[in-house]
This record gives sequence, structure tokens and C-alpha cells, in this order.
Amino acid sequence: MKWYHSLKVKNLFFFIIISLFFIVAIIFALTTIREKRMLSKADNAVTLATSGVVLELMKEQQKNEQLVEDMADVASVYVSKEILKKLLHISTDNDVVSGGLWFEPNALKEKSAQRSYFFHKDEAGELQEVLDYDREIATTYREMEFYLLGRHLKEGETFWTKVYTDPVTKVRMVTVVAPIYREGRFIGVASLDLKLSLKQKKIFSELLASQERYFFLTDRTGNVIISSTQQTSGAPLSSRKALRELVAKEFAYFHRHLDKEMPLVKQLLSESSELTPDEAAQIAYEMQHISGHHDEPIQFRSILLEDDPLFHEPSVVASYYFPHTGWYMFISIPEHVILSDTIQVYDKIISVTVVFAIFAALLGYFLIRHSIVKPLESISRQVSQIDLDQEIEIKVKDKGEIGRLAESFNVGMRALHEAREKERRNEALLMQQSKMAAMGEMLDAVAHQWKQPLNALSMYAELIKINYEDGEVDAAYIEQFQKDIETQISHMTDTLATFRNFFRPTTELHSFDLRRVVDDVLLLAKDELTKNTIEVEVVEEGTLELYGSENEFKHLLLNVINNAKDAFNDNGVKSRKITIRIIADEKNPRLEVEDSAGGIPESVIDKIFQAHFTTKEQGKGTGIGLYMSSQIAQKHHADLSVENRENGACFTVTFSELSFHA
Repeated sequence: MKWYHSLKVKNLFFFIIISLFFIVAIIFALTTIREKRMLSKADNAVTLATSGVVLELMKEQQKNEQLVEDMADVASVYVSKEILKKLLHISTDNDVVSGGLWFEPNALKEKSAQRSYFFHKDEAGELQEVLDYDREIATTYREMEFYLLGRHLKEGETFWTKVYTDPVTKVRMVTVVAPIYREGRFIGVASLDLKLSLKQKKIFSELLASQERYFFLTDRTGNVIISSTQQTSGAPLSSRKALRELVAKEFAYFHRHLDKEMPLVKQLLSESSELTPDEAAQIAYEMQHISGHHDEPIQFRSILLEDDPLFHEPSVVASYYFPHTGWYMFISIPEHVILSDTIQVYDKIISVTVVFAIFAALLGYFLIRHSIVKPLESISRQVSQIDLDQEIEIKVKDKGEIGRLAESFNVGMRALHEAREKERRNEALLMQQSKMAAMGEMLDAVAHQWKQPLNALSMYAELIKINYEDGEVDAAYIEQFQKDIETQISHMTDTLATFRNFFRPTTELHSFDLRRVVDDVLLLAKDELTKNTIEVEVVEEGTLELYGSENEFKHLLLNVINNAKDAFNDNGVKSRKITIRIIADEKNPRLEVEDSAGGIPESVIDKIFQAHFTTKEQGKGTGIGLYMSSQIAQKHHADLSVENRENGACFTVTFSELSFHA
């Protein structure tokens, strides 16, 4: 018995598992409570950490939106690049890097008016005008995102683009746009470009000061606008696969109500090949809320991460969605920062629980061992010493369930002893019946094989009388007649010996030529084949020399030929031919016996090698011939199979490498 099969080991494992289950249950309960407490405290911690940031972002948003609206209002009355330059100078912050006015073709009355007025700050912070912006880019500004979005706004509305790099100034920025209307007609777009990364030291100084949190701000497509770098070891946050998956998950949550079938979505997709269906749906959603004057608040939610991608420990991630700008802000605070005091209490509770569980497991183990395991071990030792031929009872001191088990075992042993005595008597009777059945099967088989030579002897008796009356009997005739009679008698003797060897394996094995076996069998069956007008053709494609019992293999071939003969007669076939092929193929050496008797019904072809299975009428077949043939093939390390071909059945004996060697 293996050590792990022992009841003592199983008992120990049982209590270990129970203890582990108890510990896991306590830990799970405490973890659940801790997660709820963590979320509660996390909301407070995130609110404290971000309230100032969110407020400053809103102020910056409103200030820049107001500026671009002023630019659009002035341009709707009078277009002047001097006034535009002064308006851009109003912003004293370094976040505004460029701005401009962009008009529809022929929108201005003045013939000499420019189509666009665009200024950007150089390295010294001075505004420089970019003349004819379209010459610097591959397309036109009217095909750029900021202009396409501005075209769909109503008067007095603003909209923010995603992060992009300006093709002329090469600055990575975001743009807030406002439409320009004159007398109710859209004539262009005012734009204000911001490089928000310059605001890090001002707005995000509180978040940047802490080494125990990280944050990043993205646009509506997930492009990072601003991010902390303390926890990234120099790698950008956008390169972290886990963070990208987190952003995608939060986007799906905030975008769960988007409608991709809105008319504006289809219009945006038709106007720009750069927009995705999701991005177009989000833009349409934001524009719809702007148009409806919805004062939608900033959306917020917090989630627990089991393994933060940067801290590599549990953390709380707070997500903010700014509907008007389409921006998202993510802030992560590790668990140990939020629950620094609570974690110590939980650790003490878990330690006490583990100690108690181990003590309870050991106590239960020794109790069960004394009351159950030891009595069962005593029963096991006594059972292992029982002689089934003797009536012996096992003894145990236990008076409870184990004692009743031992008594029931003793009752069963007495019944088993009586049953074994009865079984011995039945076995002797069955052995005698088995011998008689085997003898009957052998006689059936001998009768099946002797039928042909007995018919031949009967025919010879009729022929000698007729030939004698015709005067054809002479010394030579008598000599040939004697040889034919001896051949049939010899075949009957060999058949009897073959069947005896089948049930009692012979040791007389030797190498023999397969062609000689075929010739001998055809000689023995010559008269029967002639009588039934069956033509036999032998095709020899090489020489095969087998190792085994030559007489048994003759028996196999004779059975197959007799089966074909019976099929000719049963099916009433007139053109009767048997083709025997000896094929010495290196890869597939085989013997084929093909007839033209019409084939075997598909419903029974898989059963014809079963013992006592026959398709003939009762009394015409024993169903043992082909079964014995398959057994003989197996003894020669070969396989006997059958298939239907064009005109009849083909029996194939396929030889293996062992068929040719001792």
C-alpha cells in the first residue's frame, strides 16, 4: 500500500484541508470588508488629492473657451490680424502656443482678404505669422479635424480636438475651436492651440510631488496629454500594455450609452477618413450635449486593481471623464497608502486565525485517530491474515459502528465460504460441459472439411462403374484411380490433423513456398471446381516464402475457395471465375482470392469472420470455416480481410514482417 493510501494520511489531509478552508474563508471575509473600506477611504483620498487639480483644469478650460469665443465674435464683425494678435497676447500663460482664424472660400467680402490668419509663438515667446498655411501642408486646413468639427458647431459653442502634432509648427497640442458666423451664415473657424504639458508644474504640482501615486490625462482617443513619470522608470505610460487595457476598460464604461447610428456620426465618418466609428460617436455625443445646453457634471468612478501595473500591488484607480473636452484623468493610489492603519489590524486577526486553525486541526486529528483509525487498522491487519479456505472471524473492541461493521464482515465471510464451496462444485460441472462443447465444435469443423473429399469419393465410385462398362478400365486407370483415392483420403487425414493442431498448437513449423500451397489446394479441389464449372487463374507477382504450418495455411486457402464456390451456387452465377494473386510487394506483401460471385451484402460483411456466423440456410453451413481461417492468419502474423469489388468479393491475406521469419 502506498503511503498516501493510508487512512492516517487521509485523516491528516482532511483536517489540513478543513483548516485551510477555514483560514481562506476568514481571509476572504476580511478581504471583502477591507475592499469595501478601501473604496470608501479611497474616494476621500482621491477627492483630497484631485479637488484642486479638477478645479484648476475647469478654470483653464473656461478661460481658453472664452478667449476663442471672443476671437470668433470679433471675426464675425471685422477681420483684422492686428486684433487677432492682441487677443492672443491677452493670454499671459505659456500654454497657448498658437491660434488663428480660418475661413471658407469666398466667405469674406474684401477681395484681397486672406483665407487664414495664423500666429504661433517662436522660441522667444513672440507671435509670428504663418503666411498661406495651406502651402505648408499636404492637404488644406478645411480637411483637418479642428476645422471639420468647428463647421458642425452652432454660434457661441466651442469644442476641443484630440491630441495631434501641427504639421507646420511641429508642436504636439490640443485645440479648442469656435465657429464664426456672420448674419447667420457660417464663414469659418477660430482656433486656440494649447501645449498643456507646460502646465504640469502649476496645476499638477500636488500630484507630481508625491512618489506614492501616479496619474495621467488622455484625450478622447486615449492619447496621453500629461502624465507623471516618477513611477515609470523613464518609460511613457502609454507604452504599458496593462495601462492601455485599463484605459480601454474605462472608456467602455463611460461610452456605454453612445449611439453609433446617429446621423451626425455617419456625416462625420463621410467627411473624415481619420475618424473611427467610436470616436465619431463620442464627438456626436459631446456635440449633442453642447447643443442642448446640458450642464453635464464631471463623471467619476473608482475601481480596485489586484495588481497595479506600475506599483505591482493592490491599488485604487480613480477615473474622471470631462464631457465637454472629452478628456480623461486617471489617478492610482496604492492600497498600503489608503489603508495603512487598517492593514495592521487585519494582519493581526489573520495571524490569530491561522494559529487557532492549526491547533483545532491537530486536536481533531488525534481524536479521530484514536476513535476511528486505530480500530480500522486492527481490522485491516486481521483481514490481511485471513485464509479464504478457512472460516475465521475478526475481533475488535469497539462497541459502536466499527464493531457492527466487524460483525457484518464476519457474517459476509461465512456466506462467502459457503458460496466458494458451491462454486467449486459448479466449476467441475462447467469444465465437463466445456470439453463436450469443444468436441462438438471440432466435429462440426471436421464435417465441414470432409464434405468435399467424401463427395469426390462418391463421384469416383460412380465413374469407375461407368468406365468399366465402357471398357476404359485398365492397369493405368486403376493406378490413377488409386492415386486419386489416396489423395482424397490423405486430405481427410490432413484435415483431421489440422483441426487437432488448431485446438492443440503444433510445434511442426517450417518455411514453405506460398505458390506450392496454392497448387496443392487447387489439386485437392480440382474435381469439385470442375464439377461446379469454376475457372481458376493464378497470378504470381513475385515469390513469397512463409514460415509456419503449411497444412494450416492450406486449410485457410481451401476455406476461402469453398466459400466462393458456395457463393456461386447460392447466387446462381453463370460466369464463374476465381483469381488467386500472389503479390510480393515490399511494402504490402499479400495473397488475394477474388471471385465473380456478386459480392457480400454490406449489412453482414463485417460479421463473416465471427464464429458460428453464416449467411447460408440452416444445415448448409456451420459458420466456422472463415472464423478458423482468420485464426490461422493471425497465427501466421497476418491479417485476413474482405472487400467487395466490381464483380464479387476479394479475400486478402496481408502479411507482416514476422510472417516470413521464425
